[in-house]
Amino acid sequence: MRRYAIVKAQYEQHLKTWQRDERWENVASMLFTAHNHFRSMASYILQSSKPALDDFEQLSIGTHHHHTLEDTHFFPQLQRKFNIDKNAMQKLEDDHAEIDVAEERVTTLSKKNEDATQAMYEYVDLILTHMAREEMLLMPYLLQLRSLNDL
Repeated sequence: MRRYAIVKAQYEQHLKTWQRDERWENVASMLFTAHNHFRSMASYILQSSKPALDDFEQLSIGTHHHHTLEDTHFFPQLQRKFNIDKNAMQKLEDDHAEIDVAEERVTTLSKKNEDATQAMYEYVDLILTHMAREEMLLMPYLLQLRSLNDL
């Protein structure tokens, strides 16, 4: 959890500010709710000294589909609407690719009947860090939208 530890305090301070914003219940809370579901699943994995592969697969399948939608639809629409820094948006997509590699590492270890616990923890660290960075970048823009139709 070394990566997430670096951004956690900053993220939590931003979250308090966003949740006090009168526009929170619009598009911003939709992304947060989806991410919060993944955070709950990740927490379940972290609480186990020997996480089950089934629990990991539920998290990885969900995040994979979520990231595919972001990369193909959501991010391009946000970028066009708000002219968000392309390098910052590319970093989010690069995170998705790094998360895919971490997922494959868990899968490979599991297929070899090797202990994948540490690889699962590293995957969770990447997911939590990525979601925090993504929200810190995108929430100011999402708070400006009343609905996804505004994209």
